[in-house]
Amino acid sequence: MSLPALAWRTETEPRAVPLWHDNDPDYAPAPPLDGDTTADVVVVGAGASGLWAAWALLDADPALDILLIDAGTVAGGASGQGTGACSAWTGALHPHPGGHGTLATALLRDAVVEVGGTAAAEEIECDFRFRGALRVARDPRSLARVRAALDPGADDQSLDPGALGRRVLVPGALGGVSTADCATVHPVRLLRGLAGALESRGARIAEHTRAVRISPGAVVTDQGTVRADRIVQATGAATVPGGVWSPRTVGEVALATVPIEAARWERIGLRRGQLLHVARSGGWPWPVGRTAAVGQGTEPSHAHAHAPAAPDRPARRRLGGVAQPWGALPAEPPDLRAVRTSDDRLVLIGVLPGLGRRPGGTRPAGAYWAGAAVGAVSRRQAGTNATASDPAHRGATARAVRRLRAMSADLFPDLATVPVSHAWSWTRAAADPYPVGVTADGLAWIGGHGPEPLAAANLSGRVLADLLTGSDGALTRAAEHGWA
Repeated sequence: MSLPALAWRTETEPRAVPLWHDNDPDYAPAPPLDGDTTADVVVVGAGASGLWAAWALLDADPALDILLIDAGTVAGGASGQGTGACSAWTGALHPHPGGHGTLATALLRDAVVEVGGTAAAEEIECDFRFRGALRVARDPRSLARVRAALDPGADDQSLDPGALGRRVLVPGALGGVSTADCATVHPVRLLRGLAGALESRGARIAEHTRAVRISPGAVVTDQGTVRADRIVQATGAATVPGGVWSPRTVGEVALATVPIEAARWERIGLRRGQLLHVARSGGWPWPVGRTAAVGQGTEPSHAHAHAPAAPDRPARRRLGGVAQPWGALPAEPPDLRAVRTSDDRLVLIGVLPGLGRRPGGTRPAGAYWAGAAVGAVSRRQAGTNATASDPAHRGATARAVRRLRAMSADLFPDLATVPVSHAWSWTRAAADPYPVGVTADGLAWIGGHGPEPLAAANLSGRVLADLLTGSDGALTRAAEHGWA
């Protein structure tokens, strides 16, 4: 597909910061950790996963002393940089072995409502809008994938080109699916509001505190050591020596336009707060999805990995599902996501090629987690992420932004001359069929909720709270049966 030449009218270069952070200027970060301390639970990472895990733990036991630490600021990671969608499509869009079944889809729909209810109850001003989502396909292969994910039980509707065109105007669209089970928020305001509510419930937060090593019973940071009975690693795309979470990663790039006049939006048709998901069959030279044998991470293979629990880490419970090497997980497709913000900007997000990490190694034997058998599943090796100060990263980002601009003009020709105000990139954990779990020695992980983690992290946080507190609740029972 040829892309049109562009006449992007910008007097200055777009700001290289996320839109959501740029319009939250009054945020005052919490102080760093002040020396050694103790806690009942320490959560490493203050993004959606860490915050919802802490929230659910306090729901389960309000007396817990919980400390959250983050190398940067609350919501500074991937969950504060996406479209802000709270979507129940997380599992349906990225099916994987041992992954979400019909029960998980229903629980994710409930999680969308839970996020909105918490925001309302805590008076978090995050522009929560329950406007649903549209998933659009412009080629036959993508259309088949879109319709395969349709869930009639959730009131999803299949749309032919005419019906789709009455909702949003995308040239060349062959059809799509609409769902009501999606909301959008200002992600940074939601997460920072949740952090404030956690502090009011007694949790402690230390920002600009980098974990340098995790071990059972302790987290060593650059500001002091935290000793705790339970340690939750919620570090997203980042890794920490000694930790149990080392994900396959995906790079993403985003742009935001200046506010767009109402007449143009009237012609396009996308409503404020409505997510637009454009399914694509290709277009980015991104290698994720090539499978790899456990521990190799190079040659294609669909090998499965099973190993007995280590004698010093007996498994207390087997949860349903099949152990899988990370390399055998299906790729996340190179789809585009777009949202119209409350101030009438377009935010468009796509995959950033060349920024990511491949898996390898094994997970700790004796671990158990939602949807996975006990054993040596592929544990992904620690790696280093490119940063904004890296010239190679800057060059890749600039090329990806130009490509994304061209795609924006192709999707919405009426916006081809609208200036871009912000352009940014980041690395996130790839969608993970086992996003939460606990080892016998008290190390836990939560993460890998795909491109739009806000609702899925809420659900996983509640599962993790059940596991850590020993509750035999409905969520852990559902996980034992593979979410079917």
